[in-house]
Amino acid sequence: MSLLLAGGLCLLPFLLPYHPQPMPSFFPEWLAAALGVAAALTLLAGRGVTAVSFVSSPVPARWLIVFAVFLAVQAASGGHVYPQLPLVAALYVLYAVLTIWLGAQLTAAFGVERVATVLAAFLLAGALANSLAGAIQFYGRPKLFEDVIAELHGIRAYGNIAQPNLYANYLALGEGALLFLWARGRLRTAYALQALAILLLGSALSGSRSVLLYALWYAALGVAAGRVQDRADARRLRVAAYAAGVAALSAFFAVPWLDDVLRLGPTGEGTLDRLLISPGEHAEPRRQAWGIALRLFIGAPLAGVGTGEFAGAAFELGLDPSLTRLGEVWTSPHNLPLHLLAETGV
Repeated sequence: MSLLLAGGLCLLPFLLPYHPQPMPSFFPEWLAAALGVAAALTLLAGRGVTAVSFVSSPVPARWLIVFAVFLAVQAASGGHVYPQLPLVAALYVLYAVLTIWLGAQLTAAFGVERVATVLAAFLLAGALANSLAGAIQFYGRPKLFEDVIAELHGIRAYGNIAQPNLYANYLALGEGALLFLWARGRLRTAYALQALAILLLGSALSGSRSVLLYALWYAALGVAAGRVQDRADARRLRVAAYAAGVAALSAFFAVPWLDDVLRLGPTGEGTLDRLLISPGEHAEPRRQAWGIALRLFIGAPLAGVGTGEFAGAAFELGLDPSLTRLGEVWTSPHNLPLHLLAETGV
């Protein structure tokens, strides 16, 4: 039961179409938290896992516990305008600890291959559902699906995840799960090809440039699979990874081109337009934000400026005019390592 709940954690939160302001991710995150806690409690009740098992958690989980304590101390120090921000961040980190511990216990109880297969199946199901939702959303959502598929705002598909880049990331996880299941012989080639076509359609409609990075990752996976071992399943994985990389790259450019030719979907800036315009309108502001993050880190290298304080600290430091072009509030430098360095230090 705990393994099924863990699988649901990879599926159900990503299917919710409700993302109201002021916290668009509230309902998916609430459901994810409930599923994670339920999976852990079910495992504890069914397997009788003792506190000793928690002590033997993986090393990353122990370091995250230390990080959570650090954030809690920040919240209690009284040096923040909104102490709730580091407190909530500490809860998120503790939830990450819970999921790492849960994964370790499930692997010990059921074996890594069984756990990986179940989670991959749930991920693939969620990615397929979201890719279809994104396609329906992009090409015109019928009234019948208004309560199960999120409304499209803009010209980039995002399924029920409500953010194009995160949508592309989730579909890439589904593609990785598909490669794993096919390489292990859990999925027939005919079905795998159909599933890959659906996933690549959604990825292309997202317009996210991260799709290009994932194509390179697939090629790197193919190289690694050939060098690590020479078994039949490794050869299957190598072939699948190369094929997925080429297909992802082709679909990323072919699908928007066909949409333009056939006049399908919303009109606006295309994928090629975004790639050509991005150096002037997107890359430069982000580089400026990275520079601000480094300056904030240099000013407070040990403890940072505080969790959730990047926007205020950046404003006080002085925003470059290029950061105002997009009309956004820069609450993050859009770079996770720099964000952590700026807000939490070393």
